[in-house]
Amino acid sequence: MQRMVTAPIPLYSPNDITRAQSRAGGWIASFDFDGPPTSTPAVTAMTTSTGAIAERYAYTAYGQPTILNASGTPLSPQTSTLNSRYSYTGREWDATLGLHHFRARWMSPMTGRFLGRDPIGYEGEDNDLYEYVGSNSLVFVDSLGNLRVRPDYDDEPHHHPCGLKFSWMLPDPSKIQPVDTKFGECVARKITQGKSLKDALKLCAEEVLKGLVKKPKDQLLTWYGYAYCCEVYKYTDKFDDGDPCGHATPNSLPPGTPPQGPCWKSPFPDKVPNGPWPIHCFECCELRACVGGIMGVLGNKPNPFSEVECKAECPHP
Repeated sequence: MQRMVTAPIPLYSPNDITRAQSRAGGWIASFDFDGPPTSTPAVTAMTTSTGAIAERYAYTAYGQPTILNASGTPLSPQTSTLNSRYSYTGREWDATLGLHHFRARWMSPMTGRFLGRDPIGYEGEDNDLYEYVGSNSLVFVDSLGNLRVRPDYDDEPHHHPCGLKFSWMLPDPSKIQPVDTKFGECVARKITQGKSLKDALKLCAEEVLKGLVKKPKDQLLTWYGYAYCCEVYKYTDKFDDGDPCGHATPNSLPPGTPPQGPCWKSPFPDKVPNGPWPIHCFECCELRACVGGIMGVLGNKPNPFSEVECKAECPHP
């Protein structure tokens, strides 16, 4: 068995890959994406089953790879003897094309730009729809090809994980792990069966929510929405910790504790009173629109939340 040595590759969504295996030339490679933070996460070496370095990898700022032997001498020709495809920021490298595959689109390490427009448009934080991570690859990564993120976020000990930030919304916050695990395993299973992500979310929501009466069902849907959208937005500059609305448990308090202050347009008015406009009002509207969209998919009903109407209520300078 061979093992990948990595500068850590963070998780970008609840269902992102934490371990993958591939066969290449009779070898089985195991990829572990853990470790202390570094400037740019990437696969840096492959080891043998005894832990000896078999092959090394170095990269330019935008991921142009150099393949080296165990002693650090560049190979000639530049062809991996191990046929590993995982490389810069954990994405797949196509040596024939000279491109990295970032799921939504391809990126050229020679130009530091994507070959296609950002599929989510200007919501991806960049004014240039072809630009890779705002031309700041030493700070951000873009694992999905549509949104730059800050990979060291979860290494900050004072931040609660997104699921725990909003666990106070659940009927029983102590059961967050079984509920989350059941849903995640169901989604992964449906996708391996050939279902689209949207269909997998719908089917698994039906399984997990089956038999629940309206109030606990709504609470669970709301929690799923906030936990998911927090994961999507928490790495970006303007959303910081994923909660511009003030709906989450403060980082200084144990998970499951409701917010101490009033929340603007609280998801549960019976638990937390509505308050004044948040400092980041527009961002709060965007987060709530995301939550409404996820709840609509999971609950299989239209999203009633209007981001435009919400932003119209925000104070304007």
